[in-house]
Amino acid sequence: MESNARITKIFARLLKSERVNLYDVMEEFDTSSRTIQRDMSAIKRALINPNPTGDKEEKRPLPFKLHHELDSEDYYLTHGDLVSFDDIFAILKIVLGARVFKPVELQHLLDIFTPLVGTDKQVHLDKLSNFVDKDYLPVNTTDNLIERIAMFRDLIAQQTLIGFYYINSSPTGPSYRKHFGVPLDLYYSNGHFYVIIYSQANKDHAEGSLVYRLDRFRDDDFTRSRKSIPIPRDKRESKTSIRQKSYLLNSGQMVDFSLIYYGYEDTVLSQLPNAKIKRDENNKIVKIKDKQNDRVGIYVSGRILSNGLNMWVRSQGDLVVVQYPQSIIDDITATAHKILNYYK
Repeated sequence: MESNARITKIFARLLKSERVNLYDVMEEFDTSSRTIQRDMSAIKRALINPNPTGDKEEKRPLPFKLHHELDSEDYYLTHGDLVSFDDIFAILKIVLGARVFKPVELQHLLDIFTPLVGTDKQVHLDKLSNFVDKDYLPVNTTDNLIERIAMFRDLIAQQTLIGFYYINSSPTGPSYRKHFGVPLDLYYSNGHFYVIIYSQANKDHAEGSLVYRLDRFRDDDFTRSRKSIPIPRDKRESKTSIRQKSYLLNSGQMVDFSLIYYGYEDTVLSQLPNAKIKRDENNKIVKIKDKQNDRVGIYVSGRILSNGLNMWVRSQGDLVVVQYPQSIIDDITATAHKILNYYK
């Protein structure tokens, strides 16, 4: 075998984090120890100077180091960061905290990222791997989330009309219904991935863009069509426009709201999109005193999808007093009476 072909094969094994034994490759390639040692020297030089021809374009040394254990006559590579370890570690921490992937998919991501960081830093990712095996609890129960993300990425790029079955959640139990539409965007929020799909008007809903949870699509019932559907500009929602008017639930009617909030200002501003705090002519926050409970509140108003607003108001307990819409007031009142009856 020619030396270049032999060196390439040996180098490929080293790059796969395999140990290459001097005597094994001598036997495999039917050559002498001196020849293999020359091959290893050539690999070492290539790592230090990947541009030996002297081209004008300078190239940095490759982030690998060739090691030789004299006792075992093994050769192996270690390397520095191929991608910033700090960046990868931060990304993986975010993914773990989101709890959106099943353990098998998380382990797959770790297997991809681990070889990209320095050999001396891989121990930190090994600890994350142990956490996934023993203590990680995902929110989702879908095994093929990465595949679904890839599929909808392509459908969004192609603006393809699709037919699909979707599991609707309701107090009476889940139900499957056939839907048709054009996927427009994909985003992550609060433990789940969502797909925005434009649909024409039908007996179930008006024309517009609806939000579907990615893990609730039924796998075996996707159909694709070459038919093109014109999408009016005012009906074309994006992840930005959806998230600007929703809190946790992307459903219900758009409503204007006004409320008094007795909690921290940052809480309401960070959780309710488009929320505005009332200010006076000097740009100072207008506050209201609740003498009975010895506290101070602020006036907050905005526009949001009603189901999300309803959920947020309930989550804040007595820190919120809704001024309008009346529909939210009525629903909260009815719910409060129902809860009180549970404890009588």
